[in-house]
Amino acid sequence: MIGVSSHNPSGPLSLLARVPRLLKGAAVEGVISTKRAARIPAMRQKTFMVPMETAPAILAATRNESPYRSALRRAGLDDEDYKNLRREVLLAAGFPKTVDEIHEALRSPPEDLAPVLNAMSSEGVLLRIKSPNIRSNDFTYAATKVWVGKEMKNIPQEQALAWLAGEYLTAFGPVTYEDFAWWAGMKPDDAANALDAQDPAPLADGLMIHRRDERALEGTRPHLGRVSLLPKLDCYTMGYAPNGRARFVHSSLLSETYDGVGNAQPLVLIEGEVHGTWSFRGAGDRITIAIQLYDAPGPRLQAALEDEAHLVGGFLEASNVTIEQERVARPARRAAAKAPPRKALKRGSLKPARRKTVRRRSPSGSSPRRTRASAPRRNRRP
Repeated sequence: MIGVSSHNPSGPLSLLARVPRLLKGAAVEGVISTKRAARIPAMRQKTFMVPMETAPAILAATRNESPYRSALRRAGLDDEDYKNLRREVLLAAGFPKTVDEIHEALRSPPEDLAPVLNAMSSEGVLLRIKSPNIRSNDFTYAATKVWVGKEMKNIPQEQALAWLAGEYLTAFGPVTYEDFAWWAGMKPDDAANALDAQDPAPLADGLMIHRRDERALEGTRPHLGRVSLLPKLDCYTMGYAPNGRARFVHSSLLSETYDGVGNAQPLVLIEGEVHGTWSFRGAGDRITIAIQLYDAPGPRLQAALEDEAHLVGGFLEASNVTIEQERVARPARRAAAKAPPRKALKRGSLKPARRKTVRRRSPSGSSPRRTRASAPRRNRRP
């Protein structure tokens, strides 16, 4: 994967789904404290947590300062106002400070400092650092040059976008041009040119994959018995354009699993396919995980589902986890879903309908079922 949502606890839970050894949520904030990761505005101008070493390229590839400048104007701040506030904020944020602490350090701060901080983050001169806990999104801010020890490397956007296209092909492939344009928040032509710069291998149905991954793709097999509780805005369920989501969710379930602007809800994946949704509530060391399934799982999958729920509860630092499980009606299948891409994972005779470009060098319904446990158990990974 390339990055996870910066939103807590979504981002940490995305990491947990892939790295079950992250026993506590504090481990995620630890990678920020050790400067191994950074929170930056990235794809579709959403804030992501990404590795520090790739942050400059991701920031350059997805940079679009227009929305941030518009927000400054709506706040009544002109270019000179922003320039002065920018300088003061950088002086105030020599080490991580809260928004209130930065506000108090400014001589004439605006009532709402968010547009200024967001614009500075889009430039890469300011970073979001730590939050008080894994469920909080009250981040501190620090000047990049002071926190990291150097400024973000300046990379031409076209070059950085071509590099990002290669990373996307490997992390999410097989994909289409439309998938990458949606995920990156780029204009279709810019996204397509970036993918073409990687000279991807064509598959059937307009799908493509990085050439270095062809052999690995041919050897993939279904993950039998695997259950995943993916959080809201998970990087996998947010990785494809609406038409590309048939690989893991039927079209009849899209309105149940995505909101009106295309944000993925917390989803239950069983053997790679969406079978329900989930949520959690609670405080302190007690947490309730509510699971709504469209179908009843067999004993083996039921055990894996409960283990996964306990793993999530323990990660959120709860010692008492209650699971509420409910069977819900599956929406009527009014239209057949598009054939899943697995059918297309074979060499296609036709190449994607795009012109070839020069390859560029890239930078480096029943009552709820309840179970209770006094402590979280380790997840069984079949």
